[in-house]
Amino acid sequence: MRSHVSLALVFGSVLIAGSVRAGLLDDAPPTIPGASPVRVIYRMGGVLCDPGRADTVIRCHNNADVPVAMAIEIYGEDDARASVTVHDPVPPGGEAVFATSTDVAGDDAVLIPQFAPLNQGKARISAATSHLSCAGEQVIRSATPDGPLQSTPLPLVKRVAFGEP
Repeated sequence: MRSHVSLALVFGSVLIAGSVRAGLLDDAPPTIPGASPVRVIYRMGGVLCDPGRADTVIRCHNNADVPVAMAIEIYGEDDARASVTVHDPVPPGGEAVFATSTDVAGDDAVLIPQFAPLNQGKARISAATSHLSCAGEQVIRSATPDGPLQSTPLPLVKRVAFGEP
């Protein structure tokens, strides 16, 4: 009987610990000043950040009739949040560009704060409206100085919110 109690305690502890753990799927959306309620609109995978070698660029088009502020969260390979960046409101028809390096996305890109190199990070895009179209790409630099950049779409871009709350 004693072994059944111990086993039940172990399973109970695993269930409780598992439900407390936050991460990409469980974290509440970040706070965006002046925007409420905010919810996660997109999740993306395959985020790269290796300064001088590989970067990620994410572009979100505002399809709403009003200006929209957006936030991007970057998660590490361990599913822990590594960075949160908020973009000022984008006018209707405008585009927000987030990048791990401005040299791959232009001067108008919002630089995602530097964090540890990522090989398979994840991202979430949050806003007060789901009227966004977002896409991401991995940008790999050539091994030779001034060589070409290679760009490929992120392997996972998943829209997780539709309609209005």
